[in-house]
Amino acid sequence: MAAKRSRTKNHFLALFDYFSVSPSLTQIYFQSEAAAVVFRTGKVYMVPLEVTHTALATTQIMQRIMTECDNSPFAALICELLVFFASTYKSHFGFAHPPLHDPCAVALLISPQLFEVEHVNVEIETGSHLSPGRTVCDMFKLTGRTINTRVATKMHVEGFWDMMITAIRQANAVSSLNRKQGEALESLL
Repeated sequence: MAAKRSRTKNHFLALFDYFSVSPSLTQIYFQSEAAAVVFRTGKVYMVPLEVTHTALATTQIMQRIMTECDNSPFAALICELLVFFASTYKSHFGFAHPPLHDPCAVALLISPQLFEVEHVNVEIETGSHLSPGRTVCDMFKLTGRTINTRVATKMHVEGFWDMMITAIRQANAVSSLNRKQGEALESLL
């Protein structure tokens, strides 16, 4: 688990590793006690799988990246990285295209206007043998518990990809992968 304080706001962005080690889908299986402490701060933004599973690296997205980056070696590498888990998502979860997770969490902090967010109570299950680390979101505010988390419920996917591809295009413009052999060395000297 990694938690980082946002430099622009006094809130935490919590990035957690999701592993398929239990039947409980949305979980913080490892270090669930630490996650519970972080969530109790009331300074957490959360982008659940229901939202990240809408940011799919489709064939059209790959084609757009390649086109907007002039079919560069850098763009090809980015596309390879984006689809690295494609076969696993297809065989294990039935996804036609792999989703992105961490970029969605970062996008929420960079461009919150791309998201619909609910302020709710989220508790982390730390005592169960069946679902350790389960995130329990009181989306309907039934428990009366203190609101401690901003949970993204929807993302403007087209805007997300516009932002991602703009960043990829900017990185592509300065990537040493696109230089001819020898040029990268010369630029360092």
